[in-house]
Amino acid sequence: MKVQMVIVANAREERGRSLVGIRLQDGQLMMRSGKPHWLRPVIQRCKTSIPTPMVVDLMPLDVIEIELRDGERLDHPDGYVEADFYRLQIKGRLPLDRLVGCCSLPAMPEISPENDDLTHAEGLLGQAICMIVACQCTVITPIQDAQREQIVLQFGFCGMVFQCPLADPWFLEHIAITSESVVCMRSVQIVLSPRKRRNGKAQDFRVLSVLL
Repeated sequence: MKVQMVIVANAREERGRSLVGIRLQDGQLMMRSGKPHWLRPVIQRCKTSIPTPMVVDLMPLDVIEIELRDGERLDHPDGYVEADFYRLQIKGRLPLDRLVGCCSLPAMPEISPENDDLTHAEGLLGQAICMIVACQCTVITPIQDAQREQIVLQFGFCGMVFQCPLADPWFLEHIAITSESVVCMRSVQIVLSPRKRRNGKAQDFRVLSVLL
């Protein structure tokens, strides 16, 4: 069975990379229960990372066609599907504006670092992947020669300010981080893997991709 998807993230994982995308059918983005039909192709379900050389050239917004393993279904709650990466084909590119309707929640203009109430983001707590439109995005890089692992993305969302490390060298290369200490960007779409904190009232995120 062949399936098409648009890549929204090519993120670093332990021992390789992780692809995240949204299913396409007849050129249309597919939704499931009101949310994007996420796909996370893997070689084996027990190994969620893909060897880097197999996917290093794939970029966010690339449209690819993958061939699923025999008997593979598309109903995994987190989108995992076993695929034959040796038969992967790049079919083109999808315009960024086509993804706006797949964002989980709109940006909120009022940002307050003291606000720890994520009432507006409760719908994200149970999702393995989400895509948001974030405002007041800033890439903060170390002054002079500090470690690249200290680079962070600061963004506003749901009345809060979040800071997430950007330690992935591949990611940094493709969003063209400069040597300046602060790089301000316009409101952007960010692909996140949310993590619920123990108190159940706050949330931190792992940034999988920034779509520019």
